[in-house]
Amino acid sequence: MEASELCYLSLRSLGTLMQRQELSPVEATETVLAAKSGDRLHLVREVTDLWFHCMIVLARHGLGPGDVLAEMQRREGISGIDEKAARKK
Repeated sequence: MEASELCYLSLRSLGTLMQRQELSPVEATETVLAAKSGDRLHLVREVTDLWFHCMIVLARHGLGPGDVLAEMQRREGISGIDEKAARKK
């Protein structure tokens, strides 16, 4: 399968997933369940699925992994509680 075919199929399936509002809950839940199972390979596979779907969502909005990494750098050294509180301002 060529990259362009993969992109087309991914965007088409993403639209379906987003319409049914299953993208985040399903992938995130499967990742959490894999983490609880203690099976490291299963966890890696589920995180791969989650990251793949997240990258497709980012791309649809003109964003990429670099945008996420920049936000992670911005948050470095800030507690999660403080960071969330600052969002409300």
